[in-house]
Amino acid sequence: MKIVSTFIALLFSMTFAFAQTGAKTEKIKVWGNCGMCKGKIEKTAKKAGAKTADWNEDTHILRVTYAEDKTSNVKIQQAIAKAGYDTQDYTADNTAYDNLHGCCQYDRKEISKDVVMVKLPDNAKSAEVNKEVIAEKKNDLPRLLSAYYSVKDALVKSNANAAAAGAAELVKAIELTGKEELSKDLQKDLLKDANAIAQSKDLKVQRLKFATLSAAMVELAKTVKFSGNPVYQQYCPMQKASWLSDNKAIKNPYYGNAMLTCGNLKATF
Repeated sequence: MKIVSTFIALLFSMTFAFAQTGAKTEKIKVWGNCGMCKGKIEKTAKKAGAKTADWNEDTHILRVTYAEDKTSNVKIQQAIAKAGYDTQDYTADNTAYDNLHGCCQYDRKEISKDVVMVKLPDNAKSAEVNKEVIAEKKNDLPRLLSAYYSVKDALVKSNANAAAAGAAELVKAIELTGKEELSKDLQKDLLKDANAIAQSKDLKVQRLKFATLSAAMVELAKTVKFSGNPVYQQYCPMQKASWLSDNKAIKNPYYGNAMLTCGNLKATF
């Protein structure tokens, strides 16, 4: 009985100690492709000091918990980038990316022309890193499109939770995109639908809002250049609604597996 009591007391003290050091949970966008990427990203985050790490293949969101006196968001992102994976604030060195397994070589994040690529030193301190951090311009249409694709892919898989998480990232991307690309009215319309998807776990509601969201995205695609890669407008005759895709193959987000290949290609931007 005494041994049990001692063990409980020890466990309590360890938990209390961790709490006292400033346990923090954060979400970090990390580009990747597959289960192999998931294992490597999570392992790298833990080596960089994360207590827990969970990367979602659908949303590309890494959820980490760490003690602030042991590591930081900066150190975790820096380690992941050195392993070959682009993060929301850091871009992996081309050599590190090229060393990834073929199936792990994801479509890389788009960087604006004004971005200064820097190689972070191994012994960089947080203050020094902050001075050298890659500064992406506010007008970030590729990030907006990437977040939209995350929602679309989640709906293809009929995953309401992933769709909500992807829409939450889309809301941030819409808010960060400048007025040169998004008019005030268009931004308002996009935010309305993205927020509705983020706040719902009902696939029927999410798909309904995704239809109007996609209609606005199609109109935007007609006036701006999202990225260097083709953007395909596809159309569902049953739903009478379009969506944007990075792949010519039809994968219908309005019906998922029930009618996965229902649709046709309408335009390429």
